[in-house]
Amino acid sequence: AQLIPASAGRSAYIHFNKERDQRLLLAIRNATFISHRQLWEYVEANRIETSRRSYNWRIDRLIRAGLADRLPQQLPFPGPVYAITHEGLACLEACGVGLVSLTSESRSLANMNQMRHYLELVAIRAALRQSGLLRGWTSDFEIRSINQSIDAPLAKDYDGIADLEWERRKYRIAIEYEHSLKSSD
Repeated sequence: AQLIPASAGRSAYIHFNKERDQRLLLAIRNATFISHRQLWEYVEANRIETSRRSYNWRIDRLIRAGLADRLPQQLPFPGPVYAITHEGLACLEACGVGLVSLTSESRSLANMNQMRHYLELVAIRAALRQSGLLRGWTSDFEIRSINQSIDAPLAKDYDGIADLEWERRKYRIAIEYEHSLKSSD
């Protein structure tokens, strides 16, 4: 654990637990937007926390420290929605888990108009996990970061890449999800 100063000019410090806090922040960053219940299901499935009370306490600490934002509920997804802040990205960078595509110096973080799109991507990931098929997931930020790092201007920035296993065979599937119909153009 290390001490992280709280944001907004507060003089308080929090103990940052790399094992739990960092993994929680990474889950928020990689999802872009994630609801309270979706985050709990992810945390529980990945054994980051086993106690709902500890999970609630941990997320509240991260929000009070300015590392994540709590946003209003987006029906039909239960509970508030979380997104990472510039301070949260700086914290992850200091821990050595930054991205090329999204940094604490990025002008803007998440587009609020895409909130429902990202919440539904989290739901797709959860459905694959609950089916027992999911072995790994690469988020759009991670894909974009890889593509920028290898200087592949024509590489596709998918919404996600799912590593699946079915009948003892492994598959890597690119995920593109459209919330609404596109025009014929």
